[in-house]
Amino acid sequence: MRNFYDVLGVDPGADDEQIKDAFHTLAKVFHPDLNKADANAERRFRELREAYSMLWDPRTRAAYDLGLVHQRKSARRRVGTAAMMGFTTSMLSTIVISLVMVWLLTDGRQASVIGENAYAQPQDAVSAPQEGSLPHR
Repeated sequence: MRNFYDVLGVDPGADDEQIKDAFHTLAKVFHPDLNKADANAERRFRELREAYSMLWDPRTRAAYDLGLVHQRKSARRRVGTAAMMGFTTSMLSTIVISLVMVWLLTDGRQASVIGENAYAQPQDAVSAPQEGSLPHR
């Protein structure tokens, strides 16, 4: 959706008289009767008419302004959501890549803080109690 204030070349805070003057000035330049062979002038005149018909009435102008505000807010929301999704995806991929690298560097074994002989059996293994050695109650 094109910004009708830009089409007429006025600021959004322009009063009704400024909008009317801008439309009449541009309509004289791009009117199809003055530019019979120019299709761009006809297209531009249609845009001018559409913009003026929306902005000349205070009620339709207020509704249009609300629509612009809503459009800007949802565009900001879409950009914010996309940025957050990109950040989340980036963090997730960083974690996955880190875990894969650790797994590859340790040959699939769990990393240990004990040292290089982490998988060796303890020398003094404690055996299970034998039958009859437990006190009876």
